[in-house]
Amino acid sequence: MILDNVGNRPPSRLRGALTPTGVLVANGGGSPGHVFGAMGSMLRLSLVNAFVRQRLRPILPSAPAGPTHEDLLSVPALIEAGRLTPVVERTYRLEDAPAGVRHVEEGHARGKGVIIMP
Repeated sequence: MILDNVGNRPPSRLRGALTPTGVLVANGGGSPGHVFGAMGSMLRLSLVNAFVRQRLRPILPSAPAGPTHEDLLSVPALIEAGRLTPVVERTYRLEDAPAGVRHVEEGHARGKGVIIMP
């Protein structure tokens, strides 16, 4: 299972990292300046899903408030069950947080950046 919270990689590339029957869950996507933005990415993902064995699922909030408390509680349960593994690319000291944010904004991040609090 891959949980894509950023959407800065094409689904075809993420699908390559999945098993033949793996699951891709997308929670965002689309580049600034594109007409349909994240919605276009989610629609494209749903369309491709109809033609592949892998399961491609967009997370579309059912209400303007976004995910529910229960939705958020399901993430740690998946991690504890070994079904979801967070990928931490780098850690940053608090004083280096601006460099970490720049790294993510520039599209270089391959995993999560974690800020360590003193």
